[in-house]
Amino acid sequence: RRYGIHTACLEEKCVALENIAAIAGTMGAAFAPFTQDCLFNLAVPLLEFDMHDGVESAAADLVSACVKSMSLVNPQQAQQAAVQCLGKLVETGKQKYSSEYTTAAIDAISAILADDRIAIVDGVVGQLLERVKGIGEFAVKRVIAADHQERDQEEDEDGNENADDTEVVFAVARLYATTCKRFHSPCQPQ
Repeated sequence: RRYGIHTACLEEKCVALENIAAIAGTMGAAFAPFTQDCLFNLAVPLLEFDMHDGVESAAADLVSACVKSMSLVNPQQAQQAAVQCLGKLVETGKQKYSSEYTTAAIDAISAILADDRIAIVDGVVGQLLERVKGIGEFAVKRVIAADHQERDQEEDEDGNENADDTEVVFAVARLYATTCKRFHSPCQPQ
């Protein structure tokens, strides 16, 4: 079980990241001059911020918004940034399983892979899907275990946790759908 600290300062940090991601998404190409700094000095380091799941989730959203904004102006630079960030998103999602952050990280990966302007090598996609597969299997096992536990007990105090794990499973399914659509082939890991 993970414990987080929720203070007004951390909530403000979370809201600030969400706002920057929204600004990046809204401004599109006009935000491109700021993407390098936002991405590598702000968002990527905060993917490992253990104190608050919301901050990590907002950082994952900011990663995808920055890469998308970058791709509108310089697709080659966006490709390099995407390759660096995709691995980081998967690793942080795997290292510290938190259903909120893991869902945000996988959705960020999906958003990056969905961008046609970013050329991603099929081998990189296959490796990513193989690593995400483990996260999906873990979430499915947690959902099944919670379901069995719920049947054994009259009341389930951990019902929200089960629903959150289900969101991770859905995020993995969305990722597979995105890769199949973008790469026109079933990119299933072996």
